[in-house]
Amino acid sequence: MAVAAGDLAGIKCASISGLGPAVKFGVVVGAGSRDELEDENGAAHMLRQLAFRSTSSASELKLFRDLESIGATTETAVTREYMLYSVTCSPEASAEALGLLSEAVMDPALYDYEGKAASGLVTTDLAGLAANKGATLIEAAHEAAYGFSGLGNSLYAADGLPSMDAVRGFYERALVADNMVLVGAGADMDVVSAAASTHFGGVAAGSKPATAASTFGSGDVRVRVPGAAETLFALSYGLSAAEAPAVKVFAELLNSKLPLGMTAAVYGYSDATLLAVSGAAESKLTGEGMEKALSAIKGMSVDDAGVAAAAAKLAVADAAAKSTLSGAVLPAALSLLHGAPGAADAASVKSVASKVSGMVPAVAAVGKASAVPRASELA
Repeated sequence: MAVAAGDLAGIKCASISGLGPAVKFGVVVGAGSRDELEDENGAAHMLRQLAFRSTSSASELKLFRDLESIGATTETAVTREYMLYSVTCSPEASAEALGLLSEAVMDPALYDYEGKAASGLVTTDLAGLAANKGATLIEAAHEAAYGFSGLGNSLYAADGLPSMDAVRGFYERALVADNMVLVGAGADMDVVSAAASTHFGGVAAGSKPATAASTFGSGDVRVRVPGAAETLFALSYGLSAAEAPAVKVFAELLNSKLPLGMTAAVYGYSDATLLAVSGAAESKLTGEGMEKALSAIKGMSVDDAGVAAAAAKLAVADAAAKSTLSGAVLPAALSLLHGAPGAADAASVKSVASKVSGMVPAVAAVGKASAVPRASELA
């Protein structure tokens, strides 16, 4: 597998060759729910449901049929920091697929009537979120850690559907050259560079407006579930983006020490890293479960051999993921947008362990709210 990168036709480009018989082209736009203004909340969620619909020159049906005629499949993903649009096809169909991908990304019509149709899908997503306590807990953990804006913004249109004018404004603000990456997984750089010149040369110059820096706070968010026999909880810790590699190793070590049923997960962003330790307990025993989690966190012992083993395990998993079409596009794009992550060593992991043990965590819970102690009440 070989990786090449460059800045072509005004946008950043990367190619990862040697991945298999198919190719995957992805456009990553560096904007997500954290970038929504107050009247735009839910715009990123709406855009996920509006992807690969009508363009200024083609109906949704025509775009679908054109993609189908070359055997191409599409994928869309939206997070707090980026939107991903991708097409997977045979190498022979690369030129046509790139043209259709460009049309969908660069020139979406975003008609009002399509917004009405997408609103039904968004409502279905919200119903799915309400039924998924684990996903609800992740949303609550971000809000508890970062408040009601930026990284605390929900991935979902939780505050109601935004207007289509707001959706269009959000997208236009995000779609600028310095904020986009074109990646070809399984494709040579000459194919990607030709596509950048042919299809993406018209992208607006400039950078997206600056996003307010993330500030961690030891907040408390509880989602009440009447009559809940079980309560899910999360203790979250905010660290810097530069500490992400060390936090991941610390989480790997912590997962071997946490009580059964508890997990440590890491959410990495361009300017922050969130470590969330979550679990579930019979509602009346929630406080006891949280105290056990906190005890494991504060009692973590980090040694050089353990760090080396955990780092090696993570490196193998990371390499395996990046060696596939599905896992190659996003890491390549994010490294060009935000810089490649560094490596963790024993000193940096020990520093994270020390820092976390001295922090007051943000508390999030889904279930019986009255059963959840505040962070200051935990032992």
